[in-house]
Amino acid sequence: MKGVEHGPSRPSWDCRECGQPWPCGPARKQLADEMGIVQLAMYAWMNFDDAVADMPDMPVAEAYERFIAWARRPPSTPGTGAL
Repeated sequence: MKGVEHGPSRPSWDCRECGQPWPCGPARKQLADEMGIVQLAMYAWMNFDDAVADMPDMPVAEAYERFIAWARRPPSTPGTGAL
């Protein structure tokens, strides 16, 4: 995977580049473009696990939506038939 400009800053898990909750829109697009769906799902789960440890007060449902759910429906590229 290439260097991710929009990477997470731990332990807040905010984007180092734009300050939005990570994975921000640009990070999601880049990750989806660079990884296959299985690799993306594994990467999302790994980050979910780390984020839950860093932010124990975050509701699990919110963490799931933020770190895992988006990877099941990554940003599509027009004309590719992607999810």
